[in-house]
Amino acid sequence: MRNINQIMILVQEISLLFLSYKTRKHEMKNILGGIIWILVTGSQWHLLPRENFPPKSTCYYWFEKFRKNNILGIILFNMSLKNKKNKEYQIKEAYIDATFTESKRGGDKIGGTKAGKGTKLFAIVSRNNRILHLSLENATPHESKFILPIIEKMPKKLNH
Repeated sequence: MRNINQIMILVQEISLLFLSYKTRKHEMKNILGGIIWILVTGSQWHLLPRENFPPKSTCYYWFEKFRKNNILGIILFNMSLKNKKNKEYQIKEAYIDATFTESKRGGDKIGGTKAGKGTKLFAIVSRNNRILHLSLENATPHESKFILPIIEKMPKKLNH
């Protein structure tokens, strides 16, 4: 499980962005707690503990709103820059992995393979489990063809 301090910092960062948003029944802090509980545990939405968090539909609604506006990605990137300024964050070692996702329909990043049509999700993660970059690519070429272009897409402040 992730460091609880990092999770609390994430909740505070998101809460500051959405202080102006009013929900009828639930505090934004509790909604964010539910979203982060799902992300940390990897559980399904219907398993969200009702006694600790708002309803799953409320948490999911806000999660989708954050996802569509890339709020979580922006906050994680800003947190990594803050840690870098504090000299806590140095990229000395990173890991790249890809996973295939099957697709039934076409699209921009859909390519054919032996396993069928789909896309590949590439993740670059630092040695201390911080996500540095996520990229969605066509599934047709081999993963080795994407490594350099993906590294070049990464924010320049993180490249060493």
